[in-house]
Amino acid sequence: MGRALLIICSGVFVALGFVSIGINQQAETITQSNISYAESFQANNTAYTATQIALNKLTADTMFAYEHDKSNPWQTVIRNDTAEVYFEKESGHYGTRDTTVVRVYATAGTGAHQGRVVSLYRRYYFDFVPKFRSALSFATPNFNFSMGGSSQITGNSSNNRCEDMPGITTIDDDSRR
Repeated sequence: MGRALLIICSGVFVALGFVSIGINQQAETITQSNISYAESFQANNTAYTATQIALNKLTADTMFAYEHDKSNPWQTVIRNDTAEVYFEKESGHYGTRDTTVVRVYATAGTGAHQGRVVSLYRRYYFDFVPKFRSALSFATPNFNFSMGGSSQITGNSSNNRCEDMPGITTIDDDSRR
């Protein structure tokens, strides 16, 4: 009986060994899959971040899109990953205050994965915040304004912490550019 029990226990241990090896291989496969998924996600996030940074640069300098087309992409490093962004003009022109529509292409690499993002960016007049020049400023020439009763708009500082300004201003030619 003792010999048979040793043979049975040995068989159980060998079977458990095979099960353990199979579980370890599955865990390694799942880990590799998770790493691949995380790298792919990080590549896409880096491309999205590069797109946002490039759009901020475009808002600050309208010639940024003109200078960085497909033949001369803008490059940046985000969290040790390199990203490239270039622009294609869809419509409009690269003026300071126009309604240009540009297509933004961004690519970024992380490990063996490449992320690619394509965005359409449309600029409007209202994307630009004008400089504060009065208590009430109109950023567009298209408005109607009326006041009645005992209303008053003043640009005088009530606590003397800032300079006095006019009560109401409208957009001028310098603000449009």
